[in-house]
Amino acid sequence: MSLFDYLEKVRREPEAKRRRLLFIWTFAGTAVIVLLWLINSLVLMPRADDIDITRQREQFGQVKTTVKSAGERIYTGFDFIKDGVINLF
Repeated sequence: MSLFDYLEKVRREPEAKRRRLLFIWTFAGTAVIVLLWLINSLVLMPRADDIDITRQREQFGQVKTTVKSAGERIYTGFDFIKDGVINLF
């Protein structure tokens, strides 16, 4: 049975059963995502004690610089739009 056949079968069911199936599939999908997140967070990610502190500080500095420059670009864009709107009037 293909996915399309299954969907057609579900479409023929009463609305109450379709809602129940929707709830079950939504719950199962969310559970899979949470499980993958937990596995990634607890098992695959290196522990903070195992990472050299200086490397963490260097990485944080790079991220901080990137976020700052992105924020400056956003504000520059907003200023450009604001000036354009003001000049219309």
